[in-house]
Amino acid sequence: MPEIIADRIKEVTTGTGVGTLTLQGAPVGYRPFAAVGTVGDTFHGAIVAINAKGEPTGAWEVGYYTLTDGNAILRTRVDASSNGGQPVDFASDVKEVFIDVTARQVQALTQVQYRERRIEYFGGNDIWGFNGSAGGGRVTTTHPMAFAAALPGNPPYGVFNEAVPGMRTDQVLAGTDGLHPNWQYFMTVESTADIIILSLGIADMQAGRTQQAFRTDLETIIQIAKDAGKAVIVEITHKTNLALTSQYGQATYDAAIAKSCPIIDQWTYWDTYMTTNGVALTALCPDGVNPTPTFHIQKGQYAAQVFPTLSLPAPTPI
Repeated sequence: MPEIIADRIKEVTTGTGVGTLTLQGAPVGYRPFAAVGTVGDTFHGAIVAINAKGEPTGAWEVGYYTLTDGNAILRTRVDASSNGGQPVDFASDVKEVFIDVTARQVQALTQVQYRERRIEYFGGNDIWGFNGSAGGGRVTTTHPMAFAAALPGNPPYGVFNEAVPGMRTDQVLAGTDGLHPNWQYFMTVESTADIIILSLGIADMQAGRTQQAFRTDLETIIQIAKDAGKAVIVEITHKTNLALTSQYGQATYDAAIAKSCPIIDQWTYWDTYMTTNGVALTALCPDGVNPTPTFHIQKGQYAAQVFPTLSLPAPTPI
């Protein structure tokens, strides 16, 4: 049966005990329950005992109630009371029964459940999980896995690693990365994510592509994803020993700003970390490019730390 939600609903009762209470009419200025509900309807509310002056006597109850035959209420669930949370054994004095917003209702509102937010993470070796300390192979815990594990649980997130070793921006657009169709088709037909994270650039650098060609492609990738209704985050890749790392980082930053995308800046974070702690790049990336297993995890955890601060569309409630 429907729950009654209405203003100025109050009746009095002189019923006794811990069971059903018969309602005996509304005080002046209030409406009876029969004006807004019928047998079987429910409401959140309170029962408060009062003296002849209309002052509370100290006996009270808050809970969830059901209208029954004979203009009575059944105490379906007691949430709090002057009897330690149990139904009150009311005396024959007057009690007021009224609709109210309860603490349990407010608590439920603060624990809203959301639909899962699906995140697709794109990148090259460092996102795929290439192990820089073992001369090849894939780490057990990749950057996206560590990222997913460190995210908050509400709303729930599903993180999907869409990285391909050596993934370049021109391959992403053309659908020649060895895993995906062309970007336009993938975004508009196959992708189920509502958030896209792009961590591209290292493979473009290694292939000798110019910063301008890389930036142009990255901006096109971003725009296509946005046109498909995706929220796009741009991640600036970590520092490497490649000659153009800082220039590519700047090109990535410029593309993100031009397309109004929030940024996860791995390059600046890890450059500051190495300087502050006196850590050499080879301690994080033994081959100068690809992270150690520990560094993969740290990168993912840092991305998760930044993620909640980014400006993204609100999650969808269930």
